[in-house]
Amino acid sequence: MIQSKKGLWLLFLLCLSWSINGMDTITLMKQKTDSMQLQRAQIKKKIDPWFGKDKIDHFLTSAFLVGFAYHSSRDRFQHQPALNFAVGFSVGIGIGKEIWDKTSRKGTPSYRDLLADLAGVGLGFLIYLQAK
Repeated sequence: MIQSKKGLWLLFLLCLSWSINGMDTITLMKQKTDSMQLQRAQIKKKIDPWFGKDKIDHFLTSAFLVGFAYHSSRDRFQHQPALNFAVGFSVGIGIGKEIWDKTSRKGTPSYRDLLADLAGVGLGFLIYLQAK
């Protein structure tokens, strides 16, 4: 009788141990699943298409900034210095935006964004190069 009680207690402790470890295993599996979902979301977030809406926004904004800066500085400068200022201003804003994306956690820095900015600056430059 004493041995059977010891056996029951041992069986009870083994079952309890398995139950607790089983819960830990389930918790770990859930955490691993959550971690994998987070990684997938981060990978999706990092996808940066060349011709997405964001690149079009960068392109058009940079071209607009060249025009804005050119017309703002044209009262004080001749054509070429005003155009140089406009290009520098727009490039500076684009680089500043990417630095801000890198240092703040509110954006994702992208060399593709910067290239879209430079393409927009190029378009603005070509338009206003003819504007003498």
